[in-house]
Amino acid sequence: MVKFHGTYQQDDRDIRDERRRQKLEPAHQFMIRIRAPGGVFTPEQWLKLDAIATTHANHSLRVTTRQTFQFHGVIKRELKATMQAINAAALDTVSACGDVNRNVLGASNPLQSRLHAEVHAWAGRLSTEFLPTTRAYYEIWLTMGKAGRQRRGGRPDLRQGLPAAQVQDGRGGAAGQRRGHLRQRLRPDRHCRRRRRP
Repeated sequence: MVKFHGTYQQDDRDIRDERRRQKLEPAHQFMIRIRAPGGVFTPEQWLKLDAIATTHANHSLRVTTRQTFQFHGVIKRELKATMQAINAAALDTVSACGDVNRNVLGASNPLQSRLHAEVHAWAGRLSTEFLPTTRAYYEIWLTMGKAGRQRRGGRPDLRQGLPAAQVQDGRGGAAGQRRGHLRQRLRPDRHCRRRRRP
């Protein structure tokens, strides 16, 4: 279940064979992946991620092919503190692993051109659109209460639990203000005309 919150349980591969020879259980640990549409991080976020890797993980911060970072070697008792530290860096791990969209890739330098900026903005909008409708992530890891605002359609408003910086930059909710407009623009019947078979 935790994979939908951006983490997997693993064992330390470096000592796996040695522990097996000694007939010991695997040395279990967790990998945590950040959700970062378009893969853009601020210098402040980088410094906070580095501090998290040093404090809660195995001192490594790994770049992934999904335009984000992963922590390895996080032990179980450090999971909640690590998730809270990630949230304090105005980031999250919601849907970063598992059978979900994981991370929306896009232009990694929105400052390069107007088109790059537009692609990056779309990555943020799509990432917000694909967020799950449950508040479980916030209730479990960030110890927020179950009471939450409801958005249209009776689904919980996930943006309420996001840091203000994410709501402002579109990665956690600013795009959600135009949610109806986004759904209208992504309708297949407007963009993908199906060919009729003879």
